[in-house]
Amino acid sequence: MERLADELVKLPEKFQPVSVCIFWRDYNLGHHRPFAARGLKIVSAGHMFDPFFLWRLYALCRPNKYSSGNGIGSYIWYSMAAGCQYFPLDHPYKFEASDFWMNEVGAILPEVKKDVEALPRKDQDAQQAYARDYMGEKYLFSPDELRQLMEGLQ
Repeated sequence: MERLADELVKLPEKFQPVSVCIFWRDYNLGHHRPFAARGLKIVSAGHMFDPFFLWRLYALCRPNKYSSGNGIGSYIWYSMAAGCQYFPLDHPYKFEASDFWMNEVGAILPEVKKDVEALPRKDQDAQQAYARDYMGEKYLFSPDELRQLMEGLQ
């Protein structure tokens, strides 16, 4: 974490000031301390099962022009959808998850990582289109369409 905190402080001026969004458990474990020690703003969207988690994450992302991270997570697509230009940081991280998660989801991570790394860094429109597609926008229904669909199931 020390090296990552140093890298964030050294990002070019256009990326400053940096806010670090910390996963709630990482905060509990003190992983935020290297960032706070360097004067970086620490924020969190809270627990992922909190009903306001996504609203909070969106509110944290929306005012920013850029987002970045050192791993694969839903924050990538949510930050793009909120209007941020995403760029990955080349910094290894320790990832821990249950065997179930790694077997079910972890198997596709290399493919997802490849897709994210292939995104054009400066083409915000392409990033937002990718995020909308990845998040399943084409499957959204208007309230009237959903009502018709539900009435047809009865």
